[in-house]
Parts: sequence; C-alpha cells; structure tokens
Amino acid sequence: MHYPAKKEALVNNAENNNAPEDVMGVINKLPDKTYNSPIDITKEIGKIE
Repeated sequence: MHYPAKKEALVNNAENNNAPEDVMGVINKLPDKTYNSPIDITKEIGKIE
C-alpha cells in the first residue's frame, strides 16, 4: 500500500488481497478521505469501534 491513499484504494487493496469479511466491514466504515499513513487509519478505526 502506498500513502497517501484514499479510502477507495484501501478497499480495493483489501479486496485484492482477499481480506476477511470482518476486516472489509471495518474498512467500509472508514470516512471517505485520504489517509497519509497506517497510523491515520488506526486512529479512525479507534473512533469506529
């Protein structure tokens, strides 16, 4: 995965790597924005769960 990355790229990357349904569910709940690093994604996931 290359950063910065938009949510769409995260979803596509997960699908292409056969991510489990629970992982896809979390990724799909992420806000539609650009993420500059995996840490940005982790912070957003923390707000969801």
